[in-house]
Amino acid sequence: MKKYNILINKNLNNSYDVKIVKNINLNIVVETMLFRNPNLKDFRKSIKLNSYQKYNINYHKKENKYDYILTFDALFLNNKYSYYVDNDTTDILNIIMIDRFHLGETTKLRRLYFGNYSNYYAIKIPYQENRAEKLVNNYGVEFNKNFKCNKQGVIIIAPNCIKSNWFYKNKETLGTIESVKKIINIIKKYSNLDIELRLHPKDKNLKIIKTLNLKINEDDINTLSNRAYCIICDRSSIGTKLYLKGNIIFNLQTNFKYSIIGNICLTDPNLLNPNNLDINQLCINERYEYLKEISMLAYTYEEINNGYLLDLLYPLLVNYKNKVKII
Repeated sequence: MKKYNILINKNLNNSYDVKIVKNINLNIVVETMLFRNPNLKDFRKSIKLNSYQKYNINYHKKENKYDYILTFDALFLNNKYSYYVDNDTTDILNIIMIDRFHLGETTKLRRLYFGNYSNYYAIKIPYQENRAEKLVNNYGVEFNKNFKCNKQGVIIIAPNCIKSNWFYKNKETLGTIESVKKIINIIKKYSNLDIELRLHPKDKNLKIIKTLNLKINEDDINTLSNRAYCIICDRSSIGTKLYLKGNIIFNLQTNFKYSIIGNICLTDPNLLNPNNLDINQLCINERYEYLKEISMLAYTYEEINNGYLLDLLYPLLVNYKNKVKII
């Protein structure tokens, strides 16, 4: 494989600029998602046209000669390298994962994971000017500058998908019936508010859900946002979506910092009692900073297909090439 690419540009004064570009060997996993998703049908063609100067592209070769692996299916990491999912590792891996991100109302977005599935330990792309505003104005992500909570409302438990949970072997996540029961007991200890369960769509027909004896919340997202005192979640995108809408988000798991809401969630169960929460004491500035952070994780299919995301990633891939753990 080529390690470098030499780019030569002729100037108006007949002089030449010579630039040496380091090539990144990118191994793209050929999985079901890449072929069945119509929004990705042009990806393989587009990546060659737009990124050939910086990347050597291969498709799931077995030999370990690549620098990074790119996958569009989270199950790849779970199936092939389950240790890193089952244990909340701090390792920085040579993985780039672009998974679904249920965030915008008008535009389909996908979420970037680079180096670690936890946003706390992941390698982050530096903020691009006005990216947060683009997320709101162009991609339909709702953002409320202020907090809101209905102190006479309900407490919503929104667990990870139980049926096909990445983290089903990880006992520190909110993704099993047992972990949900534990949260119910904590709520009852600290609050008298009603409790409702917000299920992942794949979990709605699970018979075991009935053993929880909770009302299933099927509100549309706006009704839910207005009815809720707070939402308790962990590694589900609903936490991000409702926090940006202004809601109070809790994460009561031990390893809450591994969650995408880990740096903005409340963790004190005493605040499950509305009388103990002074909404005016919550930091408003954190809201916009979080929007900026999320904006660098969320990308449209067009931005993925036309090379924009890979161009943003390229300097980081070069910088971390000899620092990441090869898997």
